[in-house]
Amino acid sequence: MLADLAYPSDGESLPAIMYVHGGRWFMGARAGNTMWEELNVVKWAERGFFALTIDYRLLGSSPAPAPYEDLQCAIRWLHSHADQYGIDPKRVYLIGDSAGGHLVSLAAALGDGPYARMGGWADAGNEIRAVISAAGAYDLNTLDWGDAWEPFTTVADSVERQVSAFGESLAEMSPEESAKWKPLLEELNQDLRPWVDNRRQIGGGEAVRRLASPLHQVGPATKPILVIHSDDDSSVPVQQALDMVQSLEDAGVFYR
Repeated sequence: MLADLAYPSDGESLPAIMYVHGGRWFMGARAGNTMWEELNVVKWAERGFFALTIDYRLLGSSPAPAPYEDLQCAIRWLHSHADQYGIDPKRVYLIGDSAGGHLVSLAAALGDGPYARMGGWADAGNEIRAVISAAGAYDLNTLDWGDAWEPFTTVADSVERQVSAFGESLAEMSPEESAKWKPLLEELNQDLRPWVDNRRQIGGGEAVRRLASPLHQVGPATKPILVIHSDDDSSVPVQQALDMVQSLEDAGVFYR
């Protein structure tokens, strides 16, 4: 996962802001789009922020919830490097558009949830202060492209079969060759087992999309959200935003 970042060279106790791009989880990148021109990390650094914009694994190559796992990993990275860069860990803000709006809103409502902490810095904090969601998706089961959010437990099964086959192949090697490859097998089992188990726990279908829908995860602990949406959005109907606002209102969560 790559990121662009910028920050004042003489800053202390800096607020941090992270931009998460859109693209229906299948496309897009951390820079080079229209939103990025307004959210250029250098511009934000000039305003006194530690600013970064991240890439995340796209669903064309990695099944859900890979994009969300990568966002959570980036948040943990911020917390783990707060002292190094002079970041105030109590002032971490997220901003995203479309699919990115979905991801940052889910972070505000769900936090870790049942998802495994993948990618590193597993012991770091992941607290955020507030989020801005522009044209975000909030209910995946009523969104015409929401069914792309599918963990594919068959992928976990395939990974486990391949690791098992690798282990079986060691028995056919010479003792010297087997000893050379055995540490790699042990490392694979250690690294992949949490991922395989987590994918099976999450499951699939409507239930997993409901879990990943910010609308259905809003509660008293949800972080403040600024909801921005156009009434002629052809990708995410404005009704999604109206329903989200009502859910925030019902839960007593601060929003605008």
